[in-house]
Amino acid sequence: MRELGNVASSEACTDIGGSYLPVCESGTQMCIKEFSEAGKLCVSSMQCEGECRLPWNVNKGLFVMGQCQNNNNPCGCWSSVEFGIVVRGICRD
Repeated sequence: MRELGNVASSEACTDIGGSYLPVCESGTQMCIKEFSEAGKLCVSSMQCEGECRLPWNVNKGLFVMGQCQNNNNPCGCWSSVEFGIVVRGICRD
């Protein structure tokens, strides 16, 4: 699913259930699709169509439950969760 940004047209994006939208500060057009398990509790990205995440300001190394990301939009700030541990904070514009 993370390859949705490579969908070449808004029609192709709509055909797979996505929306062709501007993302990030650059406003680059990308096919954004909601993930089926959005918001589901997780301890690893292996449990999600996308990534297992928490807000970006959660301290690295904490044992936590994360949530599966909502969609494939690559922009924003979050902390990644793997094997129940916050492994890194990321911000992408």
